[in-house]
Amino acid sequence: METLAPNRDRHARETLILLRRAISQGWDIPDSVMQDAPNTASEILINGTPREQLRAMEVLIRMRDSNIGAFQVADKIDRLDDGTPTDIYTLGKIEL
Repeated sequence: METLAPNRDRHARETLILLRRAISQGWDIPDSVMQDAPNTASEILINGTPREQLRAMEVLIRMRDSNIGAFQVADKIDRLDDGTPTDIYTLGKIEL
């Protein structure tokens, strides 16, 4: 499989746009590509143009947020399986 490493002959910005779209739209991305994606975005963040650096940061932030969301869902599933509350709401005193 072809690596995602940026090549100035290929457009790094286009690679970032595709990565961002794939992450935000939940495309089925092969594990090998997802493992390489942070390195690709990080390299562009260091060596890219200001515009490419902005896109690289957006991709990295979306990847981080996606991971956090997955951990939250996994935690909720574990709690449901264990029979423990997933959300706790407390109501104050009701006065009429």
